[in-house]
This record gives sequence, structure tokens and C-alpha cells, in this order.
Amino acid sequence: MANRASSPSSSSRLNTTSSSDAAFRSTTSSPLRGFTTTLRVDTEIIDLMNRRDELDTRRIELLKSQAEASTSLNTLLDGKGGINYHTERTRRNLHAAIAVARQMGYFKYYETPETTKREEAVIPARIKAIKNLQIELDENLAESLKVQNDIKRIHAQEPPPVDTLVAWTGRYGRPEGKFSDNYRLTIKPSTRRMGGTKHFPAFPSIQSKLVFGRALR
Repeated sequence: MANRASSPSSSSRLNTTSSSDAAFRSTTSSPLRGFTTTLRVDTEIIDLMNRRDELDTRRIELLKSQAEASTSLNTLLDGKGGINYHTERTRRNLHAAIAVARQMGYFKYYETPETTKREEAVIPARIKAIKNLQIELDENLAESLKVQNDIKRIHAQEPPPVDTLVAWTGRYGRPEGKFSDNYRLTIKPSTRRMGGTKHFPAFPSIQSKLVFGRALR
């Protein structure tokens, strides 16, 4: 069976539509590039703000951990019956030894309890943990300040907000080129004729027809 040949009218309509599409894309390519740049800047700011929030949340956690560790260590040192108390009792052994040096008999000196000795052994590790928390806090604060400065720098480079059509065309330019009739809104006069009786002659209608373009659909 022979293939059906396309009509010249359909082929011309196809070519016209294709050329119109190309003209429309060429006129809007520059604004779209500007819009993409603005969108990329907005995305960068959002990422920086999210990172700033993460750093703030982590810094609060670090401060709480450091406060708890410091409170626990201070309680271990200065609390009732703490390490400082037993250290003072042990230091008094020297005064007692001097006082009883010329006395006869055996004198029992104060000895630090085993539980206190075990607590003294963990003090260096606790102090190191607090120092590590402080190091991480300093790094967190430095990065947070850097992120905040980056946000300020990007805001300083941003143009005024585009909230009107005049501002939009001022930033991205006006579209150039010619649009075909099928893209723009057009108003066509009516071809109807009214009247036309043997008593009254026919006259053209004053109605108009509004045709929507493809760009407004």
C-alpha cells in the first residue's frame, strides 16, 4: 500500500510553528540564564543557612556536655568528702609527724581510701575530655563565623529584589525579536453582517473576537 503524502498546508503549518518556537526560545534564553544564576545564588544561601543552623545546634550540645563534665569534675574535687578533702588530710600527716617525732610509741597516719585513689586516677582523662570539648567548640565557632561572613558577602553582592515587571526587564533585559501571531493575544474584527432585509440594508457587525496566544495559555 502506498504511503499517504502530507499536504502542503500541514507542512507549512509545521514549519511555521517550529520557527516560531525557535524565535520564542531565543528571545527568552537570556532571562532564563539570569534566572538560573539567581536561583543558584539563592540555593547557596540556603545551604549556608542550613549549615549555620547545624553548627549552632552542635555548639549548644557541646556547651551542655562541657558544663556537665565540668560540674562532675568540680563535685569530684570539691564535694563533701571529695579528693581535695582527702588531699588536705594527707598533707596534715607532715605536721603530725613533726609533732610526734620526739614522742614514744607508734603513731598511725591518715591514709587515702582506695575509692579516692581510683577517683584520682581518672582525673587526667576527665580534664583531657573537657579540653577536647573546648577545642571542638573553638573550631565550631570559627566555622560559624566564616559561614556568617559568607552569607553577608553574598547578600552584599545581590542586586535589589525583582518584584515588578519593570525591575525584571531592567535586570534581565527586554525580549527581542518578533513573535508570530499564534503567540500573542490578538483581537480580530467580526466578519458577520447584520440585517439584510428588503426594508433595511445589511451592515457589518461591530463585535470583535478575542484570540488567545500560545504564550498566555
